[in-house]
Amino acid sequence: MENKKHKLFNVFDLTLIGIAVILAAVLILSRFVGSGDDDKPAGPVVGSDEKKITYVVEFTLNEEDRDLIRVGDRVTDRIKHYNLGTVDSVEITDFLRYVPDFTTGKVVPAAVPGMVTARVTVTGSAVFTKTSILLDGGYPLCLGTNINAVFPEINVSGAAVYIERGQAQ
Repeated sequence: MENKKHKLFNVFDLTLIGIAVILAAVLILSRFVGSGDDDKPAGPVVGSDEKKITYVVEFTLNEEDRDLIRVGDRVTDRIKHYNLGTVDSVEITDFLRYVPDFTTGKVVPAAVPGMVTARVTVTGSAVFTKTSILLDGGYPLCLGTNINAVFPEINVSGAAVYIERGQAQ
């Protein structure tokens, strides 16, 4: 019988070594490339780095809670109590789910009984950086951001669906 020599490295060992080298390179590069300047404000705009911002958040509510969000209400974050702005408008529509229509073979929207969607337009102030929008107090905002909002009479969660930058304040 022939005596087989042990290989110094097999494919599995080479794969693990390759992953370790890549992770080390990423870690080293992230320390040198990420100098932290990206999160600083982009600079003053007409004497100030704060600008007016208007954004829309969609909340799903029970039918009986439809009147608990009003124009002029102050909005704060439920977790860290950031100031998120003031309600400019509230639009209430049916809460829709998409269901199959077996007669036509298509998927169609259908209203869910007892539920409504509140599209709330909020205006506040924000600081714009190179990579983010920070609402008054430092709350990060982007499309799809989950917002845990506290209104005077109700606490709800929803998603930001529209953002419009305003003029300097």
